Amino acid sequence: MRWYGVLGIVFGVVWQSSAWAKEPPAHTIQYRTEDCKTNENSRSCAWMGAYLERKGKRKEARPYYKKACLALIRPLGSACYLWGLVEKKQTISRQAYQRACKLKDPDGCTALGELYSKQGELAKALILYRKGCVGKDGRGCHRVAQHLIKKKWNKQALRMMLKACTFGYPPGCGYLGWFYETKKHNKKKALLLYSYGCKLRGSVACARLGFFLWREKKHKQARKYLRLSCRLGFQRACQRLHKLTK
Repeated sequence: MRWYGVLGIVFGVVWQSSAWAKEPPAHTIQYRTEDCKTNENSRSCAWMGAYLERKGKRKEARPYYKKACLALIRPLGSACYLWGLVEKKQTISRQAYQRACKLKDPDGCTALGELYSKQGELAKALILYRKGCVGKDGRGCHRVAQHLIKKKWNKQALRMMLKACTFGYPPGCGYLGWFYETKKHNKKKALLLYSYGCKLRGSVACARLGFFLWREKKHKQARKYLRLSCRLGFQRACQRLHKLTK
């Protein structure tokens, strides 16, 4: 799960989407570049990587993330994870995620687990997902919950899905909301979970909220959330919205 807000805590800077709305001052960019290259400051290297990636320069961001990851003094696990994401070669991505997980970055553990899962090594993947979840990566909790649900919706699966939502992973909220609406027939809990998932900008959670409100005859509100879901990239919401506005 990729959150610049989390990176902000790591780097000592509040990095929200609005923080990059304007181009940072030239002197700041120059300082960070020199501090990374000359002093090998891992925080400045990671800052430059994130700055370049936000500008769409993933190739240029790669060496900065790598340097922050492999720094001899205070290496950053989060930078290793981000290096893995922008790296084209899977073998190198794997190495980056392994180091991220070793440096106790939960996103790195989950990402490494996903690579193992793709190769059919589910036992290894689950160990890493659980490690990511313990580190409060909601995506890791969600992956564990998905595995448990294949067998049966039980208390452990619900706990994991709730953790996924609590740790800020929108699909966990949407999935749990669907469970409470369709299996437990608890509309109040479903509405709260859909709303929270949508607040986290989860496209599916917003769509589920829109569908829920439509069934409750709150059509104006329903269109609002379906429109938001569509803007966030969920095509099914776009299609439903098109039909409802004819």
